[in-house]
Amino acid sequence: MLNLGRRLTHDCQGPTRRALLQVGACSALGLTLPDWLKSQGAGRTATARVKSVLLLWLWGGPSHHETWHPKPNAPSQVRGAFRSIATATPGFQVCELLPELARRCGRYAILRGMNHDQKDHNVGGTIGLTGHVAGAKASGGVPFPGKVRPSMGSLISYLTRGRRGHWPVTCIGPICKVSGEQLRGQTAGTLGAGHDPFRLEGFTFEDGVRVPELLTRPPHLTAEQLDGRRSGYAARPLRPHDLRPESAPGPAAGGGGRAVCAG
Repeated sequence: MLNLGRRLTHDCQGPTRRALLQVGACSALGLTLPDWLKSQGAGRTATARVKSVLLLWLWGGPSHHETWHPKPNAPSQVRGAFRSIATATPGFQVCELLPELARRCGRYAILRGMNHDQKDHNVGGTIGLTGHVAGAKASGGVPFPGKVRPSMGSLISYLTRGRRGHWPVTCIGPICKVSGEQLRGQTAGTLGAGHDPFRLEGFTFEDGVRVPELLTRPPHLTAEQLDGRRSGYAARPLRPHDLRPESAPGPAAGGGGRAVCAG
């Protein structure tokens, strides 16, 4: 299996066949064999547990000029409109719009080596979400060969399936689009809809969290009725034929199956 969430200790043994297979699986996340060998050669000895990962996907958000790389020494037609400010790390500057992050630069790392060779936003977005260009589609263009890879969150959901107490991979905000085209790579794809992100439609301080329509209480159902349904489900475990639609045959006589609403 692929190890996610732990950095393993370094020992004197060479890479095993299992380890090399794990690196092959990591290629979906953009990690290649040379990268892995380089990290092994660094001799990391500490073991750390990854608690959680938050991906802030700023689709249409601020550019490098307004965040981590204002390019203060570039020509006026290249550098950003805002000043650069020093951080707690000598030689490292950020945009003046990020004073708090400038003070806390010891708590994060900037990865400047991530890049791709595509100019289209949709294609670049698919690469960023899946680690691969397969199936990506430019605005109004022809899709790249191959099937779209699962999103990184869906991949982690698949690899950690069966674990209890883990909150599912969650997205906040609507599906990302450009010029009416849906950005590919936001779902589980070939892993199945069961590993799609649980998507919240959005959040504002005025309205709070907006959940999907399917999870909202129907207008005709009162809170008391909903509580009664919950009590009934808790008192009697669901049986397999409870989940059959009305037209599906029962387990013995070819009828009698009934649908159960999960709400």
